[in-house]
Amino acid sequence: MDAVNGGDTDNEKMALLAYETYVMVEEMLFDIVDRKWMSPDSKLILLGGIMINMDGDAPDLFLPLNFESISGDGEHTYLMEKVFGADQADHAVKATPMRKCEKGDNKNDLVNKCIPCKPTEDCGLMTAAQKASLAVNFPKAMNGRELEQMVYQKLAEHGVNPTNTVLTQSSCPDELNHDEFSQDLSQIMGNRWGEVFHLGGLAGIPFTGLTGWGAFSHHVPKDGNIIVLLAPHVGLTEEGGVGKVHRHGQDHSTSACGAAVGAYNLLKKDPTANTRTNENDFQQDYIVKALAPHMEEILAASGVNARQTLLANKMHDIASQFLDEIVDLKWMGPNSKLVILSGLMINVDGASADVFEPLSFTIQGKDGKKTDMTENFSQGLVWSADKIIQTPLFAK
Repeated sequence: MDAVNGGDTDNEKMALLAYETYVMVEEMLFDIVDRKWMSPDSKLILLGGIMINMDGDAPDLFLPLNFESISGDGEHTYLMEKVFGADQADHAVKATPMRKCEKGDNKNDLVNKCIPCKPTEDCGLMTAAQKASLAVNFPKAMNGRELEQMVYQKLAEHGVNPTNTVLTQSSCPDELNHDEFSQDLSQIMGNRWGEVFHLGGLAGIPFTGLTGWGAFSHHVPKDGNIIVLLAPHVGLTEEGGVGKVHRHGQDHSTSACGAAVGAYNLLKKDPTANTRTNENDFQQDYIVKALAPHMEEILAASGVNARQTLLANKMHDIASQFLDEIVDLKWMGPNSKLVILSGLMINVDGASADVFEPLSFTIQGKDGKKTDMTENFSQGLVWSADKIIQTPLFAK
């Protein structure tokens, strides 16, 4: 109402009311629409504006305020200026200004003025402390949407696409990793590639083991491909603290990854704890045993953030070794490819989306020859306390 009452005349107030009503309706639309129904080639088109009912014999008019397209792969195209001209596009921006979202708003992530930033920008929602911490601890962390798009394009060069490929994920079942349909890498990749076979257990270790891999690999299309997303996770508080996150509805921060931090705390208190066995907690027992040889190195790191960062990286190494021990190539046809993308899911506290630090990206054929594409990633975002600078995601 403050905006409406800002008009000097009744006509101006009624015009402002119409614009404010349009913004309200558009925001409500994006609360109920999602992209779950879309294939990569699908298109969702929004033409929004105000219908002007003319008195008398004159035909009604329409004032366009938004014309945008979104494809199934998440690519946005703004069509206002191209179709209606620069003046009309400029008027639309001024009449319905962009509004930044709080966390949880516009959760379906469609083409909405509530999202004024590009995939590699953070909209100012990340705290300066978080940016500074990323710069030190996870300098190659990237926005999940941008990373997924670049991986998709790179794999297309190798003939790997959703029609001939199946996806498996090994990420921790913690809800933090799967709570944002359009931001979490696990969700975005599932939306792109279709059905997901879950190999992972606590800390992202593929605890379904040989049996799980054997079952999944029998699901591959003839002469088709497999993509593996291997992703332990780690929290990042608004204060820049590594290893914790503030969960919804709680009044304090808690550990992330809880299993990894729990094993670390147990071994820090009692180095002999790696001898314990409990058949009802075998996943955690494995984590404790696997982590024990790395404790001396982790404890020697300077500061809590450094130790928690090293812990997260060691969990990635442990999960990667476990994966190597269960993967085989028996399922492969002459042209099949095995793709493994691994890294760290970073659960970012507050209003910002989570980010992902890629640590390994490989593709392998039936002949066993493996191509390491990790070096093709350049630094996706340059993190600093002041700003985020976009840089090329793949080296030329």
